[in-house]
Amino acid sequence: MPRATDELAARWHELGEELATRVEAAIPGWVREQVRRILEAWTGDAPTRARCLVAAEESGAVVAREVGAELRALLAQAPEAQRATPVEIARHAVAVPTEILAGAGVPAVERDAFEQRRWPDDHYGLMIHSLAELGDPRLDAGQLEWGVVKAALLQSPGAAGAPGSGESERR
Repeated sequence: MPRATDELAARWHELGEELATRVEAAIPGWVREQVRRILEAWTGDAPTRARCLVAAEESGAVVAREVGAELRALLAQAPEAQRATPVEIARHAVAVPTEILAGAGVPAVERDAFEQRRWPDDHYGLMIHSLAELGDPRLDAGQLEWGVVKAALLQSPGAAGAPGSGESERR
């Protein structure tokens, strides 16, 4: 069984790196698109729009690298040690278009009561609910596959929290 667990772990790490690479590649376009979309609905002047789109290009690349590094750090942890999900990490990118739009004086959009309570700092309704929202539809399937392999690893004999490991009985 250890060989099967080693193969699962190798596959899990491979899927994690693929996921991180795809998320990092998708974020700059997502930031740019969110800024463009909100600016299009707003009646601001052309120089402000141009300035915001340049800022989105520059800041999108920076936050993509930051999210990529944070995601890789999460994925480098043992499955049982992880306390966040890839979507939670990707959500850090929401701050960038929010800052750009707020800095340009773009008014907040109307959001429903749940969204306002759950994400009070998301004034433009940009919250990422699914990795596919970043613009790469393969991200949801990639996260699902990564999660299935993670679950299999956690249930492997000897894994922390796996049946018979003793740890699940202590929880």
